Amino acid sequence: MLPNDSGISKELIFFLKDRLGLSDTSIFLDEYNLSNKEENLIKEFIDLKSQGFPLDYILQNTSFYKDDFYVDRRVLVPRPETELLACSILIITISIERLWFLQIRPDL
Repeated sequence: MLPNDSGISKELIFFLKDRLGLSDTSIFLDEYNLSNKEENLIKEFIDLKSQGFPLDYILQNTSFYKDDFYVDRRVLVPRPETELLACSILIITISIERLWFLQIRPDL
């Protein structure tokens, strides 16, 4: 049984677009007949979601800091806060490097 979460329907729509290449029109206006293979992919999606799998594991892909990465059950999916933390650390590191450079070259 799927948890009562409106995000699941959004994830299913994203899944249909990503895996089956369907458009919004095909999804919402019922103009598309699914093949057996496509029906099985959707059943597998529902089964995995009912077990609590994140969408990134199902798609085997996640984005982090402007890049896409392969993910599976062995990998922790980065949260958006992790990306913000990485960006902050990068900014701090660049600032420290600039300060260090200015200390070496005070004429700049």
